[in-house]
Amino acid sequence: MQRLLQQGQIEQSAIIWPRLGKRRPGLIPASAGPRRERSIVMNIYVGNLSRDVIEEELRQAFEAFGQVTSVNIIKDKYSGQPRGFGFVEMATKAEGQAAIDGLKGKLLKERTLDVSEARPRPEGRRDSGPYGGRRTGGFGGGGRRRGY
Repeated sequence: MQRLLQQGQIEQSAIIWPRLGKRRPGLIPASAGPRRERSIVMNIYVGNLSRDVIEEELRQAFEAFGQVTSVNIIKDKYSGQPRGFGFVEMATKAEGQAAIDGLKGKLLKERTLDVSEARPRPEGRRDSGPYGGRRTGGFGGGGRRRGY
């Protein structure tokens, strides 16, 4: 099934699964209808931001390279202070690549920007709690075992 998706022989929507007799969302044959246009936006990671930079200043820096769809500076959940990085969405991949090439290593409020294409978040990973949800608890552990 995955191979057929990659080859473009089927498209995401809905296909009837014969064994189950149910519709499974996500798959129909590609020949079943016109293709929908996929969004062409490019999500860009911007790191090493000064804590004084606001979203409007970041938008202005990127608008020199094309249409900016959205700007989001990530803030700490508890204090509300900027965490020093953010994301910018550009309308097309060409404009996004031009912005990456033009702004990588440039200064904004006396900080050198780290600009690259944003990587998608890994699926299935749900961090919960302040320690990432992976700790099992306990009272420290380790130490010397006593053989009584």
